[in-house]
Amino acid sequence: MGIRPDPRHRAALELIRLSGVPCTNPAPVLARCHDRLSILAVMREAGLPAIPFDAALSDDMLRRLDRPVPFVVKVGNPHAGFGKALVRDAGAWTELSDLLFAADDHAAVGPFIDDERDVRCLAVASACGR
Repeated sequence: MGIRPDPRHRAALELIRLSGVPCTNPAPVLARCHDRLSILAVMREAGLPAIPFDAALSDDMLRRLDRPVPFVVKVGNPHAGFGKALVRDAGAWTELSDLLFAADDHAAVGPFIDDERDVRCLAVASACGR
């Protein structure tokens, strides 16, 4: 099931935090996972490697990004494959960038990595949650 971060999710995590319910992963760390740009900023600050990307706050900025195809566009913060598109050629990019005008959200653009696996990590009891 796809997840679109919702203010109610953040509120639930803050209630868990306020109530003192013990969690393997602190509620603030889980809340941070709702925001793609925040996750990338924390990784950079911690000196962790991340896939190079560009970010845009408007469709005009997005159209000016110059990336070799193929590449991936991720709009906003949905997870599980939602809000993402693979751009295979320049023509598809023109069409997609026009459509992103309606999204009214930030977009991250990065290289397409053709691999059979997708590795994801979550730091347990990270200092990021303090």
